[in-house]
Amino acid sequence: MRRIRQVVALALALAAALLLPAGAWAQPVLPTLPQATVDTTMPAITGTTFTVGASGDLQGALDSAAASDPNLNHLITVNVNNNFGTISLPARAAGSGWIVVRSANIASLPVEGRRVAVADASNMPIITAPAPPANAITDAGSTARHYRFIGFDIRGNASVKTTAVIILDEGHHFIFDRCLIRGDPTLGARRGVQMNAGNTAVIHSRVWDFKENGADSQAIAAWNMPSVAASRGPLLIDNNYLEGGGENVLFGGVDSSSDAQIPEDITVTRNHIAKNPAHQAQTWTEKNLFELKSVRRILVERNLFENHWLDAQSHAIVFTVRNQSGGANWSTVQDATFRYNLIRDIFNAYNHLGEDDAFVSVRMTRVHIHDNLWLDMAGHGGTSGAGQEGSLNMTWDHNTMLNLGTRAFAFSLGVAEENWKYQNSIWRRQSFGIKGDLQSEGNNTINTYMTPGGVFTTNALIAGNPVSYNQYPGNHFPATDADVQFIDLTNNDLRLASGSPLKGVGTRNFGPVLSLDIGADVEEVFSQIGWDSTSGRNALTATFSAVTGLWVSVSDGGRPPVSSRPAVGDRPAVFDRPPVVDRPPVP
Repeated sequence: MRRIRQVVALALALAAALLLPAGAWAQPVLPTLPQATVDTTMPAITGTTFTVGASGDLQGALDSAAASDPNLNHLITVNVNNNFGTISLPARAAGSGWIVVRSANIASLPVEGRRVAVADASNMPIITAPAPPANAITDAGSTARHYRFIGFDIRGNASVKTTAVIILDEGHHFIFDRCLIRGDPTLGARRGVQMNAGNTAVIHSRVWDFKENGADSQAIAAWNMPSVAASRGPLLIDNNYLEGGGENVLFGGVDSSSDAQIPEDITVTRNHIAKNPAHQAQTWTEKNLFELKSVRRILVERNLFENHWLDAQSHAIVFTVRNQSGGANWSTVQDATFRYNLIRDIFNAYNHLGEDDAFVSVRMTRVHIHDNLWLDMAGHGGTSGAGQEGSLNMTWDHNTMLNLGTRAFAFSLGVAEENWKYQNSIWRRQSFGIKGDLQSEGNNTINTYMTPGGVFTTNALIAGNPVSYNQYPGNHFPATDADVQFIDLTNNDLRLASGSPLKGVGTRNFGPVLSLDIGADVEEVFSQIGWDSTSGRNALTATFSAVTGLWVSVSDGGRPPVSSRPAVGDRPAVFDRPPVVDRPPVP
């Protein structure tokens, strides 16, 4: 049945292509951005202050605070000489007041807005998941709400593998701020934060050592929003270090209970999302850095993604629609924006699958990937920059990818892309350029896999043959990397020099893109992620070390980064169909 669908889809795509002249395609429908975000403003304490001393009772303090006036903001201060077992976040009466639970040594932790580091553990109380694999923190259902933890060391168990260190299900309004959330370094743990809650944020924290053999593991995962509609809301993942074996960050992977409970209105920004290089020589199951299986309205911007190699999967960034166990035919990826990210030291770059190839799902639509830098793809043996199949309204605009391997873009035999736009981007041809199954490079692949509605223009394909793409005019074919005239290719400063033939000749057709240079708006990426362009790659690494991940230099007083220009347009990052069946659920 799958093969029949593939053949029919390709035939229809070819027929449509023959009916429309080149350039007569409809404009793309761009994604809707998240319609809400989490307010992480620290509330003023207006209610009761509870103190938990050494060998104190944190659960008792939580229960007392939860029974207090629900419209006031209460404070629980906790002595650092504590190691608690499982903590349950109690149900509360209706109201808007917060319970702030914080380390008594708050003054010795990084100031609000700065990310914590492992060295900060001495100033944090500990919460440890007990054996058997219970959880360190859980919520008590839909009326558990308005809890903010600041400065806690939250751990998996050291003798029995923990399934999830923090489980949030059904509740809403949770914030974990400047916390260490860790699996055991020897045993690992399956998941750091199970984020199935409304209006929830993980900010300025470090989440790591989540790894497992033979199963997926994540730093943060979400797949099912609360059943009570009024409890749903946005999710925020901001300024964290996030390390996971299977998928560092995953949305989907388990079937949501209803269409209305698909995770939505999500912002993932300013994070350092990485694999641990030491794990490459170990036996943990390693997949990708970031994956979307079922989600609506998500913005992923200003992140550093790095350290990825071939193991159980081959692509660093994966958008693949999955009705995971066949019980959620509403599963989809819709309205995804991926922009101003730096992705480096990876195997293959990107892969997407527009529809589940095993169960009924809803087609992926409205994905925009723009102004991303894909660097340092050497040394891992990858075969393709990107590949894709079957999406609707996919737009790539103003990206720079110095891919290695054999292909720039790969297409799998299956459902063709519809209304697929690719322009203003820089790629290396390598051996095959834009190449799909059973088709020759260039014209035939584009005509087969990018129609109807396909646009391929104003790109630079390094070492490409213009004849192979002559049905799609307006592209550029520099003979070598040097002919692009980057400012400093050796140090990864991929801004275009003033004499570059690609400078100022791009377009702004798809969204509010500021730069007219072909390729990513590198200057804007630099400003968004705090990379000192005068020093190249090493300065970014130094920035992470010097300020524990804040996206600014040491000399700027710790201000959050403010771009000199507004955050703009969207551009989808699409790369390649998963070569490894991505099926096991992650309950």
